[in-house]
Amino acid sequence: MNRWKKIIEKYLVLIIFCTTSFVTVAQSHMPTSHQQSNTRHTSTQQPNNTAHTNHSKWGFGIKYMTMYMDGNRKGSESLNKQEIYDGGYSIAPLTMRTQMWMFHVMYILTSNIHLMLMAPYIRKSMQHRNRMGRVFTTRSDGLGDISLLGKFLILHTALQQLFVSAGFGLPTGSINARDETPAGPDQLLPYPMQLGSGTVNLMVNFMYFIHFGFWQWILFQHTFIPLGKNYHHYAVGNAFLFGLTLQRQIISCLALSATLQQSFVGNYRGADRGLNRTTVPTADPSKRGGRTLSALAGIHFTPTQGSFKGQSLELVFGAPIYQNLDGPQLETNWQGLLEWKIHF
Repeated sequence: MNRWKKIIEKYLVLIIFCTTSFVTVAQSHMPTSHQQSNTRHTSTQQPNNTAHTNHSKWGFGIKYMTMYMDGNRKGSESLNKQEIYDGGYSIAPLTMRTQMWMFHVMYILTSNIHLMLMAPYIRKSMQHRNRMGRVFTTRSDGLGDISLLGKFLILHTALQQLFVSAGFGLPTGSINARDETPAGPDQLLPYPMQLGSGTVNLMVNFMYFIHFGFWQWILFQHTFIPLGKNYHHYAVGNAFLFGLTLQRQIISCLALSATLQQSFVGNYRGADRGLNRTTVPTADPSKRGGRTLSALAGIHFTPTQGSFKGQSLELVFGAPIYQNLDGPQLETNWQGLLEWKIHF
């Protein structure tokens, strides 16, 4: 029986890799929801304890992420509304709130190979003001881009671990979100208000853990690359994120962390022909990139016994230290994350 189980597991891995390779070649066009959500949410990593892989086969989790943006920036300088109007735009974005509920399922194929599916539900709202002084808000919500990933344990010693994960984001999120604006009802919303990328996206992540007694260093890197353009003739920008987390175990079930992370986001390639880039900066594909350095603090609760054993809870909050944006572009004020996971 064990012999057949091992054979089936090997063929399952082969099928998954063959399928993802076919998607890359066949689609030839390409965020965990979409690129903006993937690069601007909290990226602090919870301690990776692989002991549960000896007993558990499945994992499930719910992650709530939120981000608030207020004010505009060009380069490293803040802009007021009048400066945006003087730049030729008739509408200035004021604030934006993004909320995401990420549901993920993990199958532990072996102690070294984990397979994951992540499906986000996203809700967005953006407040604007036009030259005439009218303030209005647009909203969008729905399913984002679903992600399929494989996570591989490459190195595992008493003092260090190296994980590599790779996979694809699928274009399940809408790029046709519409709402009422001063121009009329059912208007196509600008890029930040869309729920997906419209393309297949390549995602590659590295996480390197170093343990020193009650202390743990975590180096992480995330890469997001759209493969081609969507049917609206554009692709969201490439995104890269690098970070370092220092984590301290307080008691057996409680740890605190501090993270410093740097993100690099490129401008969009191409343009949606249904948007007028001179109306509002958020409709300009050349005003989507930038660099952001953020600091975050987290608390991680992982019970090791009792009825809550096998579960974990993580709370992280942070804010940018430095932003240099290809603006005018809304700047991030703060971001937060709450995640619950269980293995069974």
